[in-house]
Amino acid sequence: MRLISLRLSRSEADAVNQSTTFARSLSTFLESEVRAPFTYQKVSATAFALKGTCPPEQLDDYVETLQKQIMEFLFGTQRDADGDVLFYSGEDVEVARFLTESEAQARARSQKYLKKIKERRLAEAQPNAPAFEALPGKRDLLYRGILLCRHKVLLSYAITPAANHRDGINPALRQDINIGHYLELRGDQAIDYSNRIFDKASYLLQTGSKQNRSMILVVPLSYSSLLSSKDREKFLALVRTHPDWVRQSMILSVFGCPGKPGSSVVQRFFGEFSHWFRLIDWQVSDPDFDLSVFQGCGLHGITLDTYAIRSNQRSKAVERFLRRLPEMKSAGLRGSISGISTVEELRHCMGAGLVYASGDAVTAPLSVCAPAQQVELRDLPILEPTIHNAESAA
Repeated sequence: MRLISLRLSRSEADAVNQSTTFARSLSTFLESEVRAPFTYQKVSATAFALKGTCPPEQLDDYVETLQKQIMEFLFGTQRDADGDVLFYSGEDVEVARFLTESEAQARARSQKYLKKIKERRLAEAQPNAPAFEALPGKRDLLYRGILLCRHKVLLSYAITPAANHRDGINPALRQDINIGHYLELRGDQAIDYSNRIFDKASYLLQTGSKQNRSMILVVPLSYSSLLSSKDREKFLALVRTHPDWVRQSMILSVFGCPGKPGSSVVQRFFGEFSHWFRLIDWQVSDPDFDLSVFQGCGLHGITLDTYAIRSNQRSKAVERFLRRLPEMKSAGLRGSISGISTVEELRHCMGAGLVYASGDAVTAPLSVCAPAQQVELRDLPILEPTIHNAESAA
């Protein structure tokens, strides 16, 4: 059993406790969204218990999905400042404390619980990936090349966080942590990483040569930050302090997106951000995403984040995504896949019409990035930086 509690601001909570309309809205949502093998039972107007006739891991995964869905339904992108949706599972005594303790204590308990879920999912999706450990100060930054498949041009780079060097790992071997998982594990601090990368990308573009400005840099934003009015304003406040032209060489990429986001969330987000970024990418882990919600919103592309997919489901997910490429093309969207592991897989995806590709098959995590340049597939993956790089002035 998992307990879900809607922790709202004091004034809002007082109104909620007296509002039959709110209770009916929450009940309507639960009735429409919670399906077998899951069931729920209301505990109060702002809390309910969730059960499932399934393995605990499947219930935990559903809890994480449900959290985002409830945020969209109850708070959307306009009422998110009113409160948060907190989840917890534990012994009866601990659950009782969770319901009655202060908001700060409940949030800390919930974050610790969700962090364990995310760490397990990371280990399952990437069993050989470097473990995430907190580091004092800021992590070093590395660069993952992104290939424009049709023209075989190494066009853009995702700036990635460097992993820790643990015992038994050659310190000279560069390793990075997948951005989507890193943003998940950062939790409320994910927006700080997004701001750091925007600053870094802007600096590289402003200080690099004219040739270096031919590359495009990915700026990550977590879907959780997208739902938070505080995070959105913090990010846009930084964006406004930089020259307008640098954003023309950036892709704003939203990580951890649901396959079927709320249309109101999508419309408000693109209405707010398309003014600042002409290139916006949507990262999904479910190839059966709902394409209709993106019609006419100005989205540039959709990326299948294979790092976020369990290894035993990965190959089928990639094939389903490739089959949807013609549909995406008709809608004016570019299909991308991150985490392509072999050159053979890269060739297969290119043959299916993939527009962009990244992963170990394209480049290793590099210490510097370079201008856009043509490459030969026989030379992939690129393991060392090219001669011309954008870090020369950094």
